[in-house]
Amino acid sequence: MKKIGVQLYTLKEEMELDFFKTLEDVAAIGYEGVEFAGYYNKTATEIKEKLAQLNLSVAGSHIPYEALFTNLDAVIEFEKEIGNTVIVCPWATFETLEEWQAFFKKLNEVGKVVKDSGLQLAYHNHAHEFKSHSGKTVMEYLLESTDAELVKLELDTYWTEYAAIDTLEFMENYRDR
Repeated sequence: MKKIGVQLYTLKEEMELDFFKTLEDVAAIGYEGVEFAGYYNKTATEIKEKLAQLNLSVAGSHIPYEALFTNLDAVIEFEKEIGNTVIVCPWATFETLEEWQAFFKKLNEVGKVVKDSGLQLAYHNHAHEFKSHSGKTVMEYLLESTDAELVKLELDTYWTEYAAIDTLEFMENYRDR
């Protein structure tokens, strides 16, 4: 049977009010994994101990690209300590194609360091990546400009549907991501 996890961004108000109580509630409901979207000033050691106590695994962590681009070694160390293997870049938006291309180049560089450390980098989409820039969507540029081994996709199917993308077809076409 597959394990079921919860994206803790959906519980961000609860996490902010009482981080550890929210993890306890998630475990009590029956979730087996969590994907973090912030640590609310908790240490990796505190989180690791609570996860072990609750028998929760880490399905991933959303880490802003600014932290990935400026503090990657510390991010990797923290993620390894809590038992995470998937670092997710949760958001980016730029005005120009040139800015996006520079971002994709840096994402590849980060993906290489992350992969060399034994972890995996992924990018979490929203609807704006499916808007056209110079004849292609930002998502098409992302897929062309990043290495499939270094940058996976965490496909948010809500946003693909919102953007009127055939989600199943997209998943079939990019199953390697």
